[in-house]
Amino acid sequence: MKKIILGLLMTVFLVGTLTACGKDKEENKVKADLQNFAEELGNIQDEHDVAINTYNSYFVNGGMSSDELLTAMNDTILPNFEAYIADLKDIEVTTDEVKNLKSLYSTFIDSQYEALKKTADAIESVDSAKLTDADILFQEASTEYDAYKTELRKLADENKITIKSAEPTSEVASTEATEATEATEATEATEATTVAE
Repeated sequence: MKKIILGLLMTVFLVGTLTACGKDKEENKVKADLQNFAEELGNIQDEHDVAINTYNSYFVNGGMSSDELLTAMNDTILPNFEAYIADLKDIEVTTDEVKNLKSLYSTFIDSQYEALKKTADAIESVDSAKLTDADILFQEASTEYDAYKTELRKLADENKITIKSAEPTSEVASTEATEATEATEATEATEATTVAE
């Protein structure tokens, strides 16, 4: 009887130990996946930043005319954004946690892209209502970026990762139809570009 009880206790102990090891391995997978995502995102960040900085330069001190902005939209801003979106889609993530994080970030980027396209359309058609719609899309993108940052911080904390900011551009200047040249440039840290243990 003592051998049976001892055998059962050993089995329970072994199962508990294996479960704990399995949990550690899962946490390590999330940590490695998050670090890989951050590294890959950092590798493509320039495409995004060139597009947004070019766009924002129109609004800072009246840097470009509407015609110059439209040319920049068609020649630089939208193509760079499209390349960035394609490269973002190519980043492979394996864990559910990092897939969710990537999805949040992709939603933010897609909203920025739609707002930029709406702005180009507004300039081309000289339609201030479309500029207002673009502003709304940019505001939605900002909210989506905040959701991404919140999830990133949560994952980093859970996996004992320190986030280092690289400070690329994440927000765009306002497109207010009546006084677009008075808008200010806004930047924030895309914190997922660099993480360290």
